[in-house]
Amino acid sequence: MKAKHILLLSLIIAMAMLRLGTADIANFAPIAGIGIFAVYYFKKKWMAFLLALGALFLSDLVINATNGYDFYAGRLWDYLGFAVGIVLAFLILAQKRNFTTALTSALGASLLFFIISNFGVWAGSSYYAQTIEGLMACYAAGLPFFKNTLAGDVLFTGAFIGAFQGLRALLPSLEVEDALVR
Repeated sequence: MKAKHILLLSLIIAMAMLRLGTADIANFAPIAGIGIFAVYYFKKKWMAFLLALGALFLSDLVINATNGYDFYAGRLWDYLGFAVGIVLAFLILAQKRNFTTALTSALGASLLFFIISNFGVWAGSSYYAQTIEGLMACYAAGLPFFKNTLAGDVLFTGAFIGAFQGLRALLPSLEVEDALVR
């Protein structure tokens, strides 16, 4: 493996580890940022799903093990929310790939995650009535978490893409020409 690939993979692993440091801040996580970063740079778009959802799964294992939590079926809605956000990033960045469209992808991914994950909470809950009113109550209860989702997605997307652009300026060898990165 080339040194530039080792550096890139090391950066991605470091990105994923940020979730462990932010676990105490509900919904403030680098997962969407990792996915959007991968959509932005990787030719092999399936890597965006592998990296983001793999980072989420591995960090879930660590967080659950250290806090005594169990993986629950409702968590699959969160995974779906991240996956749909990555699909949105594909669609937006396929039109125009720049820093602004990456941040737009982060905004859209945040909104989709909010809609999907809170729908999952409502659908799997006995706390909320299984009515439109119950669904709206669930979305209203989720609003305080949305600001953290939005802040994390935009911050991490901007930081990851901006930092990598800076590294590419400092290290021309990261101007890769192979199939791994654009």
